[in-house]
Amino acid sequence: MTWSYSYDQLNSNPVYYIRDQIGDADSTDPLLQDEEIAEAVASNGSLYGAAADCCRKIANRFARKVDQAAGTMKLSFSQAFKAYSASAIRFDTLATQSGASAGNLPNATSLFGGRGMDPGEHVPSIFKVGMHDNYLPIPPAGQERTEVEPEEQHE
Repeated sequence: MTWSYSYDQLNSNPVYYIRDQIGDADSTDPLLQDEEIAEAVASNGSLYGAAADCCRKIANRFARKVDQAAGTMKLSFSQAFKAYSASAIRFDTLATQSGASAGNLPNATSLFGGRGMDPGEHVPSIFKVGMHDNYLPIPPAGQERTEVEPEEQHE
């Protein structure tokens, strides 16, 4: 596992670009290895989507750690978790706005058996009339009356 970064190569190396975008440019405190970032780049349709995946990985690492305080010194891992989670959402939004699929969500081609939707092609609905009707514990049976007949009233 390696860690590398060069500000001069941001435009030519996607690993360096993402490392710069997510704030992992400090060699004394590396957050992700080059191979982890390269895997995120390979599995996403955009650099923004890869950056979102990287932020989620970092956030998950901070989520496992407990905030600590000793005297006046305090380590707030929960704040780092929140910040990287917010960054992941921001990068997902940028990926969506740029036209790429956000994160590892499937795109329309993969949802329809590897082919795109033709104009006018109808997708069958998964919703049905009455699908959320709840007749438990007993379903209705035959003709039901809502009014009480006068001879059935008890005084």
